[in-house]
Amino acid sequence: MIAHLRRRAQLAASARVVAHLRATHQRVYPRPEQGLFNQRCHDNVAEWCRVHPGHGCTEVVQVEPDGDPALHYVARDPEGALLEVSVGYRAGECEYYRVRDLADPAEAARGFAARLEYWRAAYVSPWGKLLRVERVV
Repeated sequence: MIAHLRRRAQLAASARVVAHLRATHQRVYPRPEQGLFNQRCHDNVAEWCRVHPGHGCTEVVQVEPDGDPALHYVARDPEGALLEVSVGYRAGECEYYRVRDLADPAEAARGFAARLEYWRAAYVSPWGKLLRVERVV
């Protein structure tokens, strides 16, 4: 019963995140570059930027086809175009909303847990926190 209530609270918070993003953030369309499919986008982007000098990193929220949001990082080329270096061809199936550009690509890996906590604290209701919803994006 508690697990069911926790899942409902998590779904409600995720729906609030997606509604907020669609209303207030710029939708962006990253170009697929490579597909590693390993759920380590923060490390993938930091490595991409190390190998490709002059590239940067942008924090986005990726909305999966099923509506689940996920904190995600994409590379940014010197001209400002966004490059998907983690999910490859699946980029066309998802929605992306720009959150912020990072000055240092390594910041994506260092600050990942803190950013997850920011989204959880901002969008999980008091009941969801009581039910111990741990992650929203």
